[in-house]
Amino acid sequence: MKSDFSLFSDEEQIIAQGKALLAADAETVPADSFRGLLSGYAKLYRQSTRLVKMGDRMQGQLNSLNEQLTKSEEKYRRLFEGGVQGVYRSTLEGRLLDINPAMARIFGYDSAEEMLIMVRDMGKGLFLSRDHYNAFVVVLRQQGVLKDHPLELRRRNGDMVHVEVHAQDLYSDSEETHVVEALVVDVTDKQRMLKELEALARTDCLTRIWNRRYFFELGQREVARARRNGSPLTLIFFDVDHFKRINDTHGHDAGDSVLKEIAVLVREHLRQLDIFGRMGGEEFAVLLPETDLDRAEQVAEKLRQAIAHHDVVLGQTRINCTASFGLALFENESEGLDCLLCAADQAMYSAKSNGRNSIHTSTQIK
Repeated sequence: MKSDFSLFSDEEQIIAQGKALLAADAETVPADSFRGLLSGYAKLYRQSTRLVKMGDRMQGQLNSLNEQLTKSEEKYRRLFEGGVQGVYRSTLEGRLLDINPAMARIFGYDSAEEMLIMVRDMGKGLFLSRDHYNAFVVVLRQQGVLKDHPLELRRRNGDMVHVEVHAQDLYSDSEETHVVEALVVDVTDKQRMLKELEALARTDCLTRIWNRRYFFELGQREVARARRNGSPLTLIFFDVDHFKRINDTHGHDAGDSVLKEIAVLVREHLRQLDIFGRMGGEEFAVLLPETDLDRAEQVAEKLRQAIAHHDVVLGQTRINCTASFGLALFENESEGLDCLLCAADQAMYSAKSNGRNSIHTSTQIK
């Protein structure tokens, strides 16, 4: 195809020829000249038609692209404005450039506009301190992209909010600076739920003390520490006397109430470092770190008396019960927590054999 300049030159030549023919003195225009002029105009017409069609196609494509761009922008805007996850753009220094409404809601602001006005500096307005923000930026600059990055940030009212951030460090040609684009997911409820599930997995559902599995997990740590440091460690194992009779006489609900109240009583007489767990049924165990046998016997006697002197009141019914206790001292050459628990269990059965509501100390762990 000829260039635009070439086409205009041909047109100018043909126009000049036409003017010359019209200005001729001859009574008639020579046929060859007229045919040449007509052929030139026909050629220009064809070229013009092609250019017009090409222009129409280009305009149609441009209109289609503009329409697609408009739809994409509308779709992005709907996602940006209506999403449940926070979105923000900021400078590396922490100045917010743009946020969506969800970002404002997560941090307790009424609107995105309000948050942009009030939070001038993310290091002061969202992060716990400028140092925390700087540490976040260092990691982002090192990795370029962060996925599921956990952060503890601050809401408008000062409450902490746990979030996971998907962020990337970009270079903006228009602003000639680095910008951060990030997606913020509020996982506060998720964290709380995980902690609750973790607590449920560790505690006995009836008495709310440690269950057997977690008692062993904590107990094995104490055994390892006692073996390493040579510090005394004693285990108390006790069982509620005639518990089956309580269930048969008053019902299983009454039996559950007895176990719950015994757990509360015992916990009130223990130190924070003591480990108290339900081994199953009416059996309980207490591990006493940094405690020798003499001191453990004093603790067991306090627990025995507390249980024996306590009545469980259920409506018009008062239930009094007792417990039998077995004690065992851990020594470095012993086999471990299982051996210690077995010795205390055997001592407890000796207490039951001696009339119940008593304490017996094992001599098997040496």
